[in-house]
Amino acid sequence: MGRLILGEYTGWGFGLSVLAKPDGLATRAGRYGWNGGLGSSWWNDPSEGLIAIILSERAFESADPPKAIKEFWKSAYEAIRA
Repeated sequence: MGRLILGEYTGWGFGLSVLAKPDGLATRAGRYGWNGGLGSSWWNDPSEGLIAIILSERAFESADPPKAIKEFWKSAYEAIRA
């Protein structure tokens, strides 16, 4: 059931989504946070020293976040690796 909501690489932990294996953005498991269906997303990645939050006015149309949210996370990881 969790895979349908959270995706292929994540599981549940302490009421949050927890990355169980690298997903193309994070290089290690352990990132945790939540994608809110009404347009918010926050994550903490202790192995990268990254904490980021995005608040938008676009509600998710499915369990898969909108392109703008995905691009934000891609840019956040690129910024810390630059």
